[in-house]
Amino acid sequence: MLHFLETAARVRDTGTLAAYFQPVASANVSRRAVFNLACTDDLVAVALEDSGVSLLDPRSYRQISRLQGHSDCVNVAKFMRSDGRLLATGSDDATVCIWDLRLSKRPLMQLSGHNG
Repeated sequence: MLHFLETAARVRDTGTLAAYFQPVASANVSRRAVFNLACTDDLVAVALEDSGVSLLDPRSYRQISRLQGHSDCVNVAKFMRSDGRLLATGSDDATVCIWDLRLSKRPLMQLSGHNG
């Protein structure tokens, strides 16, 4: 189970009630809130209030990279392919960014004008 608490993304084993209260792993990725995350076997993308997206290694929970392409809170991150190559992020800046994570730390394209 993935759980958001303030500025950390925490992973918990929900096999037992006692295990629920002890995180399996924790990653402090921002000084501001964690809003959403998306996972593949090889990558965790964390949408952040500070307008960035942190990419974490799911085994060590260390930050691999940080994506900057939005100018306001990033509310959602979603992998568009199971291989973790394409990521879509949506923000309060009224844009959706499409990222090819193999090519660049900048968006492949930015779609403007959404309002929800």
